Amino acid sequence: MTLMGLRDSLRIALINARITSLAYLAIASILELARRLGGFRWAEVGTRAIEELPATLLGWLQLKGPLRTAFDNGSIGSVGVRATGALVTIAFIYLLAIAVGLLVGAVAMAVERRRNHGASPPVE
Repeated sequence: MTLMGLRDSLRIALINARITSLAYLAIASILELARRLGGFRWAEVGTRAIEELPATLLGWLQLKGPLRTAFDNGSIGSVGVRATGALVTIAFIYLLAIAVGLLVGAVAMAVERRRNHGASPPVE
């Protein structure tokens, strides 16, 4: 695998990140609509579960406290809090995809290099 192969690996990882991000946002939106419009218990549970990832990420980034303070002060509304959580989650998905893409590409390059190093030269 060459650098071109590494680029392909990253391209595939970013496509996967885009799909994963869109699926996350779609599921979160559907759950929130079902919770608000239907008052379904399963939607409430699902909404809480899907909000765990952004809450955890905001905690890791030490942004949870300042965001809560801004919300309590009225500086940011619930839509702003949810948008912030969604953006942080999407950024995390992309960073994870890039890391996985680089790792997969590096492993593939190492395997190919080892395979080529151990191969005998072509016989003419």
